[in-house]
Amino acid sequence: MAGTWAQPLAAMVANFPMLNAWRILQSGGKISPGFRWTEPGRVDDPQKVLEEEGLRFDPEGHADPEQFMGAEELADAAGLDVDDAAMAARRKKGKLSVGAASRPFVKAAQLEFFGRVRDYGLVNASNIATWRKPRPQHWYDVGIGDNRGQISLMVNSRKKIVTALFWINHDKDLYAQLLAQREAIESDLGFALEWDDKPERKASKLVISRHGDFLDEAQSQELVEWLVTMGDGFARVLPKYL
Repeated sequence: MAGTWAQPLAAMVANFPMLNAWRILQSGGKISPGFRWTEPGRVDDPQKVLEEEGLRFDPEGHADPEQFMGAEELADAAGLDVDDAAMAARRKKGKLSVGAASRPFVKAAQLEFFGRVRDYGLVNASNIATWRKPRPQHWYDVGIGDNRGQISLMVNSRKKIVTALFWINHDKDLYAQLLAQREAIESDLGFALEWDDKPERKASKLVISRHGDFLDEAQSQELVEWLVTMGDGFARVLPKYL
């Protein structure tokens, strides 16, 4: 978008102060091993900063590819015009990845899928009072009446899994309180959970996942129903232990 290349751009980011520079990651979605803050004396963990800003990482430290902004999306957000001929030439030469080219389709599919999740939940989930308007993103959050955490329903089109989880924002004591009641909670839910305390991080979570491709029409309704059922189970059980 800026008419430059990866190496000179990396040098600029590393050596000159600029707003939100920590949001520029390597092509694989990882923070550069050589990352350093330009502010003297600042030693924050950049991954923790990004997580607090809403970016999600997998256990290997890769940022969620569905939160990536490509050149065209970045230009649009910045209010800049992109030369159509130049963009066409880049596509022809294969400079844009298949993932980036397909992102608008995935975003639209996410919006449609979570719209169905909301519609199904309004009718079939008796423990979730409010279903907000969905957005074109890979997760859909539901409040549980306690601002220390929320239920999050998620899809991953690359790994082909769907996930329901209870995300505890910044309260390790609450996580410990729930973990101490693990046997009772899982018995009440009727299924086992993955308990992830995220060592060295502020957040922690209780998770259940299953395989499934939400883009596959043959599977999508089953996945809608599964996510609503899991989320409603969290909403039914967890308030008793909070």
